[in-house]
Amino acid sequence: MALITCPECGKEISDKATTCPNCGAPVNTTNTPDPVPQPNTNYSEKYRSPQNDKSGKNSKLGITALVLSIIGCTFIFGIICAIIDLTKKDGRKKTCSIIALCVGVFWLIMVIVANLSNKNTSQVTVSESIVEESVPAQTQETLIAETDSEIESQVTSEVETEIETETESETVSTTPTESKDEFIASCQQIPYKDLLRNPDDYIGQRIVITAKVQQVVQGGWLDNNEYYRVQTDNDGYDWYMDDEYFMYDYRVDDNTKILQDDILKIYAEFSGVETITRALTGAKDEVPSIKAYYIDLIGE
Repeated sequence: MALITCPECGKEISDKATTCPNCGAPVNTTNTPDPVPQPNTNYSEKYRSPQNDKSGKNSKLGITALVLSIIGCTFIFGIICAIIDLTKKDGRKKTCSIIALCVGVFWLIMVIVANLSNKNTSQVTVSESIVEESVPAQTQETLIAETDSEIESQVTSEVETEIETETESETVSTTPTESKDEFIASCQQIPYKDLLRNPDDYIGQRIVITAKVQQVVQGGWLDNNEYYRVQTDNDGYDWYMDDEYFMYDYRVDDNTKILQDDILKIYAEFSGVETITRALTGAKDEVPSIKAYYIDLIGE
């Protein structure tokens, strides 16, 4: 059974009825057209896509990406946010995201270039050894056993020093006219602090020290000589990390090559003080300078 609409009251009735049971109007079944289904306007309004009224605005995610990229240190997060926003199809403008992506890529390129530049221009500097002056009160055997490996690494580490001579360059003095035995007999031990405190009072005096070669310093472009940084052992522990001297080689008849870590007995003449600059710290220190005329190799 189908339903038809009453032409008078508009209510639905059976197509078999001859009169409307509601209003009593006669029903002409032959002339009454079948009802035309009407579109469900409510349904279409409910599920219709919203008007693209936001197509002219930038998304909040794009604005956030732009801010993060401009800051610099957060440009990686800006790039990520920009990529996410560009992949979303929400009908909004992507101008901020595109700008944020460009800025982020710029920062990324700058970081890569800076790292490559630092690698190409960096120079390896050798660490300067630091040795404590005071030693805890322990037995000699225990102290040497505990610090042997440390002292070996400290002694072998090369300290880059730039020698700055305060006075005018000295000419090579003539070899003493007396014999080796006479020269050695005239050498004496002079307190280290006295040499530094009153250097002018001791210039030209002969001195004898036992020291270890800590560094061999090569001369410059026009200087083929070698200079030596030596240190004494005042505590008797064979450390040779105490008083520091800058030694010039004035030997004539002795061609023995001096190497790093050689232990020498040096018969020399005090020639003043030298200022050395530590390459690692930039600190400047004054040390006594000596001219070695005779050297005995007592250890290697």
